[in-house]
Amino acid sequence: MRTGRSTRARVARDIHANGITPGIAALTPDAAFDATFDPVIIYDRDGRYVYVNPAAERFLCAAKSTLVGKPFLDAFPVPPAAAFQEAFAKVSHGGGPIEFEAFSMQLGRWYECRQFLAGDLIVAFFRDVSERKSTAEQLALIKAAVESANDMVIITDAVRTENGLPTIVYANAPVTHITGWSPEELVGKTMARFFGPATDPEIVKRVVDAIGREESNRFELMTHRKDGSTFWVESSSRPVRDAKGVATHWVIIRRDITERKLAEKQLAHLAHHDALTGLPNRTLLLERLSHSLTFEQRNRRTVAVLYLDLDRFKIINDTLGHAVGDELLKVVSGRLERSVRPSDTLARPGGDEFIIVLADVAYERDVQVVAEKLIKTFSEPFRVAGDDFFISTSIGVSIYPRDGSDVDTLIKNADAAMYSAKERGRNNVQYYVSDLQEATLRKLALESDLRKAIETREFVVHYQPIIALSSGFITGMEALVRWQHPHKGLIMPADFIPLAEESGLIVPLGEWVLSTACAQQKEWERLGLPCGRVTVNISARQFQQRELPELIERMLRDHRITRGALELELTESVVMRDVQSSMRALAHLRDLGVGVAMDDFGTGYSSLSYLKHFPIAALKIDRSFVDDLTVDPFDDAISSAIVNLAKSLNIRVTAEGVESHAQLQALRRLGCDEAQGWYFSPAVAAADSVALFERFKPHQS
Repeated sequence: MRTGRSTRARVARDIHANGITPGIAALTPDAAFDATFDPVIIYDRDGRYVYVNPAAERFLCAAKSTLVGKPFLDAFPVPPAAAFQEAFAKVSHGGGPIEFEAFSMQLGRWYECRQFLAGDLIVAFFRDVSERKSTAEQLALIKAAVESANDMVIITDAVRTENGLPTIVYANAPVTHITGWSPEELVGKTMARFFGPATDPEIVKRVVDAIGREESNRFELMTHRKDGSTFWVESSSRPVRDAKGVATHWVIIRRDITERKLAEKQLAHLAHHDALTGLPNRTLLLERLSHSLTFEQRNRRTVAVLYLDLDRFKIINDTLGHAVGDELLKVVSGRLERSVRPSDTLARPGGDEFIIVLADVAYERDVQVVAEKLIKTFSEPFRVAGDDFFISTSIGVSIYPRDGSDVDTLIKNADAAMYSAKERGRNNVQYYVSDLQEATLRKLALESDLRKAIETREFVVHYQPIIALSSGFITGMEALVRWQHPHKGLIMPADFIPLAEESGLIVPLGEWVLSTACAQQKEWERLGLPCGRVTVNISARQFQQRELPELIERMLRDHRITRGALELELTESVVMRDVQSSMRALAHLRDLGVGVAMDDFGTGYSSLSYLKHFPIAALKIDRSFVDDLTVDPFDDAISSAIVNLAKSLNIRVTAEGVESHAQLQALRRLGCDEAQGWYFSPAVAAADSVALFERFKPHQS
């Protein structure tokens, strides 16, 4: 069947009437069909091709001459045929126009189809909508991804309002979940919505300046929720530019970092404060004393250092236990705080010792008044757990600038004066004087004994097991040195290691301990005992030796120690003394297959920004946090922060000083990997270590 010009003209008018091709009526009928880029197909009521335009020939992949007169489904490329048959049936009976979308398998394109009745003929008009479909699908996918993200995503325009900030045009679901504001409460408002009294004005100014310069920016800032509560976010902003490079929008991604900031704050506090009493620790004490000396130098004023040591505290600690001793220290620190001025510094460097820095002192007699007041403070009993304890203190005093012009000298001389107070019957105050030499002479005698002990090998190494909390098996043994003095008996390391460190004798002593531990590790291996690793403490002076890596390498070779079987323990303060040198030494040890554990973590000074760069295998939670883990929420929080920090850096965590089942359960709850302490076993001689392996050996299945 053929169509005449009049028929095609009528069809063209109907096409125009149905809104398919605007302006087509202005063309001649043949030109109207041929000019459009969209396929146009005309059928009769029997469903046979009557006419196809050139675009339809390409669409059908067939020439018009082969199509006219054939049923349209014979050559139709777009399934399903049933949909077209249904549409054709409705239109041929006067229905329509009918619109729907379909996919061409042959062409791999999406088409929008519109069918309508034009006289006795049915016109089908096809429009390629593949680009639109693809864009819509991509936009839907992007929106779904943004909505399901954990981070807050905010899009603004690029128009700066009076406050210099752009207007919000979109906020994803996490914005609502985290801030409490609905999209309707945000869209149309400026970014000032997220800035409140808690936000640092300097940060706001930097944000406004970056937006003004159309520069990407990244900041950490305090912001607030709808209910007024504050939280920390890491915010990064990037401009979206058009083809001409003009910023049209801003994409802002915000991540809630409140937990990280709290952990950093806790660790920062921990780095400068004593975990038990909350007083400044030695690090913060040195900083404040140094500042006071600088200030008083300019003002020609006096600074006094008071060194306090509790008398016979060790008896209480040993008799009633660490828990009572620690509570007593807390009560003492509270009373001391109330006895000094806010401008003074009260610190606990460790143990039962306290140091007070009296700044801006006009007269030396004022120092005497304070010292006597402190002695009197101890005349009243200290109540702990319902019991009264009577305890006194010995105080040593050094005065700036008479007794020293630098921090170390003043503390050392106050310490010497305190020992003089102890020797004079305790519970008194002594000032530093130049004839305080007895302590020095005793120290020299002990140093002489120490030198002989190294030559005659009077030392022994004991081993304490390290237990995996998940399995209960031994994963390591810590080597701990003891001095078997011929006259004084077994001397613990706290009584001679500081002197060995100060005199330099720690270097040969440490080398001997390292060699002994490596030999014992090999012996355990020969006996088939599953030691895992042996850990050896390395002192500050040892670590500073340039030849330490070569020494370790020689030890590994001489004792045929396998990779991972030796671990060295270093304190935070040792590692942080010379960061660059430490990083090189640690990298060398790592390459040798020697692990490094950071001992007493949290009690000294550390920098989180450097910690992630150190090749550290483990962090050891100091026993000062484990002692009160089950009763002090602060210790629990600190321990949790350390465990979470270690896990985020993929570092093993070992807790020291575990003495009870309750502490063990608490550590398991926190996710700690390993533990050691008297609850499992004290350090034992090498000959007794075999029994430990038998006690903690894996069960045979």
